[in-house]
Amino acid sequence: MEEREPATHDALTGAEAPPPRWALAFLVGLAMAVVVNVYVFASDYVIVSSRLTFAYLPEGALVPFAAFMMIVVPLVRWLAPRAAFRREELIVIFVMLFVGAMFPTLSMVGFIPSMLATPYYFATPENQWVDLLVPHLPKWAFPTDEGGAMGWFFQGMPQGETIPWQVWVMPLFWWALPLVGLGTASFCGTAILRKQWVEHERLAFPLAQVPLEMVQPGPGRRPAFMMGKVFWIGLSLPLFATAWNMISYFNEAFPTFPIFHGSHHIEIARGYPWINTKVNLLVIGFAYLTPLEVLFSVWFFHVISIVETGVMNRLGMTLPWSIWEGLSPMTGWQDQGAFLVFVGLSLWMARRHLGAVVRKAWNPRWDGVDDANEPLRYRTAVVGFLLGTLLVAAWLHRLGMGWGTVVVYGIGFFAVYVGVSKIVAQCGLPYVRGPVPPQTFAAFTLGSETIGAAGLIAIASTFAIWCDNKPILATTMMHSHAVGGQLGRRARMLPWAIALACVVSFSLALYLTLHICYTKGGTTTGCWEIVGGNITFFNTFVRQISQPAGPDTARLTYMGIGAGGMMVLTFLKYRFPWWPLHPIGFCIGGNEVISYCAFSLFLTWLIKLILLKVGGITLFRRARPFFLGLLLGYVLGIGLSFIVDVIWFPGRGHMIHHW
Repeated sequence: MEEREPATHDALTGAEAPPPRWALAFLVGLAMAVVVNVYVFASDYVIVSSRLTFAYLPEGALVPFAAFMMIVVPLVRWLAPRAAFRREELIVIFVMLFVGAMFPTLSMVGFIPSMLATPYYFATPENQWVDLLVPHLPKWAFPTDEGGAMGWFFQGMPQGETIPWQVWVMPLFWWALPLVGLGTASFCGTAILRKQWVEHERLAFPLAQVPLEMVQPGPGRRPAFMMGKVFWIGLSLPLFATAWNMISYFNEAFPTFPIFHGSHHIEIARGYPWINTKVNLLVIGFAYLTPLEVLFSVWFFHVISIVETGVMNRLGMTLPWSIWEGLSPMTGWQDQGAFLVFVGLSLWMARRHLGAVVRKAWNPRWDGVDDANEPLRYRTAVVGFLLGTLLVAAWLHRLGMGWGTVVVYGIGFFAVYVGVSKIVAQCGLPYVRGPVPPQTFAAFTLGSETIGAAGLIAIASTFAIWCDNKPILATTMMHSHAVGGQLGRRARMLPWAIALACVVSFSLALYLTLHICYTKGGTTTGCWEIVGGNITFFNTFVRQISQPAGPDTARLTYMGIGAGGMMVLTFLKYRFPWWPLHPIGFCIGGNEVISYCAFSLFLTWLIKLILLKVGGITLFRRARPFFLGLLLGYVLGIGLSFIVDVIWFPGRGHMIHHW
């Protein structure tokens, strides 16, 4: 007998609700994914307004989703109550919009054509690219500079010319392949871990709590989150401050509120990193949903890293900088050791679940674990994860890496994907990097002599699709599972929704990038992914080719110290219940990106501590809508500023949001 899904019920009457309209949800979700891409490209490259893709729940997604939930959803419910959006439909719409935000500009696609065009346009005898870089470029992976096509990408094409699509088709196809493998492995891998992190470990998932709270139906036309006065008070404060500051767009002498925008620093002493005191309401809004001990641990270990870096600088214990090594290479690699231990222990904690998944995949009839409510059957998830991983590994080897390099690079890459995904799920940090990117990890662990010139250029080239950590597909997929898990057995449609959003968003992002850069000239955007990072990445690895070296024992020593410290902290945490420091802060305390969040995390920790001491959990829950209002008021302020820039300041907008 066919098993029926449990019926859903109307929030107002309790009567059985009509089934969700999945075709409508897919259509609206796809439209929202398109809106996100167009909005982000317009803000970043055309209007030159705020940058919208830094966070793991990007502002480019939050702005249109907030507007949709606060304007479109109530309007539809008022004009046509029978056509009102169901909660399940809104979840699918959000997931598609969220996934679509992975691709535009700095997130990912801005780097792909800029990195592929960079070696030809910026090669000079002085930087030695002609001799050390260009000969090692795989011909199948890089477009030719036929007719100066790569120069046009940065300068804009001459009048009367057309975009040379033909030189891009095959290289972009080959670069899309590892993304297909990575996306498949990420979706399947996070589907395997979903039950462990969501149900067994009960991680907080602050970034997922926000959209879930927003899609809850209310007793009237508006969603539930819009019903209380506390929410509107929180919303009005940043929205008013942003609107007030926009008057200065027209009159520069007009006084503004500096607390919400801009950067503020405190210098401790010579050799010590600055303390960033910017108040970031996006960070505060998510951090309010994070456990108190985790908040304390993150900002506490950041302070320790500042002191440690300053002391080592004053003592002359320095190392040459490479790409993204935290507050200093010493603390960066110390964090890397702690980070690897954190990932290893996370997998060890999940060993029973992972063993059950493997057994279920081998024998689907085994009833030791239930995968009926998972987005994929475990057999499909395990096979998909393995095939996706093998595709990426084979592609890296074909790009020029030896198999040993592929293994070490893969360890660093896997650690970043799993570790950052869990840290974001546990801490609610909208901004965080892995301590050391896999490219830097492989280069210093193996040494440039071992890797060889072709391998080093292959490593540098992968920054085209795996730059920074913002486009970590696994983080997006895991949070999509956390949100989509509310669908129960209906979550089986998420693979199709996500695949559709990915294909359309990636294609649209590539088209917009090439079109804007060839018509305007990429250098006119002034964006780091087109006229900054791309040059830095290749310069760094060309320098390693010209100065070959073995494994960096100093960095590896610091990594070993961090690994030992992490094991001690983890032992103390789980052996003594009174131990106040959560070890998760130790593996990201020296993270450069945390410097932009630490002060806001400290303020949130202090506010939560006071609320819990004064009024307990009841007062904490009553204040929760206020902090959601702060977050959404800040987000809507970014959208309002963009509209003003579109009307009055196109091409010379105002960047009120950055980190």
